[in-house]
Amino acid sequence: MIYLDSSAVVKLVHLEAWTRELVSFLGGVDDVVRATAAAFEDGSMRTLDAIHLGTALVLMAESSQDLEAFVAYDRYLLSAAAAMDMPIHSPGQE
Repeated sequence: MIYLDSSAVVKLVHLEAWTRELVSFLGGVDDVVRATAAAFEDGSMRTLDAIHLGTALVLMAESSQDLEAFVAYDRYLLSAAAAMDMPIHSPGQE
């Protein structure tokens, strides 16, 4: 298991000092997810939100399946997912 704090995760979606070294170290981080997350135009979107949303979009595209539910309890992430027409759910809080 590898734990990344936010100062490391941000390097996966924004080219910064040591981004290449971190990507090389991780090896398994999908370039498509990273590129998708980095392409979001909302400058206020948080890094992990971009990665979550990018992952969902890539998985939908690669599987050719509709997303049944985007489940989260973070209102900012849910708002961004809803803006992308994802079916959002927060079981117990709906």
